[in-house]
Order: sequence, then structure tokens, then C-alpha cells
Amino acid sequence: MLKRILITILIVLSVMTIFGNPKDLIKNANYDKLKTLIDIRIEKERYKVTPVDKERLQAILPYIVYLSNSYSIDPVIFITIIEQESGYRWITGDSGKAAGFVQLHLSTAWYCMDKFKNELVDMGLTNTEIKSIKDLEMSVIRTSVLGFYWFVLKLQETGSYRKAIGLYNGVDNESYINKFVEKYMQLHEIYFNLKGYSA
Repeated sequence: MLKRILITILIVLSVMTIFGNPKDLIKNANYDKLKTLIDIRIEKERYKVTPVDKERLQAILPYIVYLSNSYSIDPVIFITIIEQESGYRWITGDSGKAAGFVQLHLSTAWYCMDKFKNELVDMGLTNTEIKSIKDLEMSVIRTSVLGFYWFVLKLQETGSYRKAIGLYNGVDNESYINKFVEKYMQLHEIYFNLKGYSA
């Protein structure tokens, strides 16, 4: 238990050493480790993930690395969001109101697009109009990044990972938080033990 607590403290305080546009990070070691982490987790938990969804996951990994560096957030947090929300599948959920790996709602997408307008431009994600859930379903990278920005925003507002996790789901749901933390600890233990990990 002490080991897990120490690991959690380490990752919260860690600052990654990756710079540049997400498109330039494809060969980064952290990208490779995150890809391996996802592959291990999908196999271990027997998630039914299509080859197309695996390609989509690979497409967003450089953006996860970029955002984790930009905001000093452990990238495994973003992977845990994906696992918790969709089980690594590109789906439409919440009775057709949420899209993608991160189960992004339309109103949340609009809010984050406005709030992080300059950041999206810097990342090469043009601030094009989103009119419907179908628009979110069609844009893997933008939809995923907007979902990650929603978590970043909740973290900035609360200063608490636990509260940000709860609010990501819309309400401060204790059951959701506990499930997330459990998944995160499992994922981070795998990630921590992968060759080349550094805090």
C-alpha cells in the first residue's frame, strides 16, 4: 500500500520532458509505452476492441503525451479516462448524447472549444464548427482532445485530482471516483513497470 501511495505522489509531481507539436511526438518513448500499456490492458481485461479503434487510439497518443507534458499530468490519467468511459472503443453512449473514447457531450465540446481556442489552434486542431453529436463522432482527435481538456479544466478549477475525476462525469459521484482510482492504480502499476519508465 505504501508503494502505491509513493507512486501516486511521484506521478502527480512528475514533469515530463517532451516538447513540441503533438504531430512531432510519434516516436517518443512515452508514446511507445502508452501504446504498450493499452495493448496489455485490452488483452488482460479482454476488451472487445476493433482494429480500427486500435488505429484511432494510436492517432490520439501523441496528443496525450503533449497534453500531459503541457499541464504536468500523468498520461495514465488520460488513458484511465478512456478505459473508464468507453473501454477503448469509439462509441456513442448516454442515449446518443456522448461520443467517442472520452464520451464527450456536445455542450462540453462547445465550452472547451471556446475556453481553449488558442491551445487548439497551436495544436493544429482548427476551431471548426460543431453542430451535432455526429460532428463529434467524425473527429477522433479533436473530440478526444476536447474531452481531455474538460478534465484539465476541472483540475484547474478544483486543484484536486479526485474532485476533477468526479466532475468529469458531470457530478461528484463517489462510486465513479472509486472505480476510476482503482483502474488508474492498476494501469499505472503496469506503466511504472514498463522498460524505460521514468518519473
